[in-house]
Amino acid sequence: MPSKSELKALGVRRYYQDRALDARAVANLSSDEYLWFQTFFPARIEHAAQIENVKNHNKAAMKQVGAQQFWSKYWGTTNQAAPAEANRILGELQKFQASFPQFIVSRSENGVVLQWLRERHLELTYRNLVDSFEANALEGRLHLNPSAIGAGSESEVTGEALTRHHNFHLLIQPQQRMSETDRLSADEYLAQNSQLHDKRLPPIVISRNAKKEATEKFFEQARASTATARSGATKVTDYEREPRGGSGATSISEVQKASFRNLLNNLSAQEFAARCEDPQFKASVDRLGEK
Repeated sequence: MPSKSELKALGVRRYYQDRALDARAVANLSSDEYLWFQTFFPARIEHAAQIENVKNHNKAAMKQVGAQQFWSKYWGTTNQAAPAEANRILGELQKFQASFPQFIVSRSENGVVLQWLRERHLELTYRNLVDSFEANALEGRLHLNPSAIGAGSESEVTGEALTRHHNFHLLIQPQQRMSETDRLSADEYLAQNSQLHDKRLPPIVISRNAKKEATEKFFEQARASTATARSGATKVTDYEREPRGGSGATSISEVQKASFRNLLNNLSAQEFAARCEDPQFKASVDRLGEK
């Protein structure tokens, strides 16, 4: 832990300043700044804690007053709650009954769960109902049904038969009851929730399609570069007929023609005239214009 002088120097470097604090401000202090306040201005920390305690006390007191008014208005009277309040109460009771199917609702003696809340000025909430259930079950004041949760063959136990029951630890615990959704298999749940369906193509399909497109493109380009006639399963490629000379003359390819033109371009007039005296040379020159 840093010394007082170190904390003082730290406060100067980081521009710590004395100021009023509430619980939120204290929670937002860094560990160093908290130590700085605790060392030099401890009253600020204590005052913030007192304010928060007062707020919590007032909040709890208001809840108790509200609960007391609730029980006075509805307990043992014919008063009906407003629709919103009635729905809230019904929701809390249904949640409790769903969590504790061993609780026998039809037994009037089990009204002690609500009486326990009323005596303590507690709101009718699921959490408070659970606390009341546990407290009254430990005293053997409830009537519970072990067979409802597979904890025994008895349909009803209370008093010592409850507190000494061999599965008492199960009888006072909330039960996890499977909903209709929980009973579905993964495939059944997926079939009922189309928004979860993955419409993306698997990578292997994407790869296969890409290869197919590349192959088709290659063959399309190959077909475009050659004139091909198809007949059934037989393919006959028809290349352009190369020109031929007179009887007995050999054909001249385009490459040969290009090479021969090159040669002619490099001849002088005198050399060309001399070469034309050769009949074969002259015939080759004549065939240059043939298609």
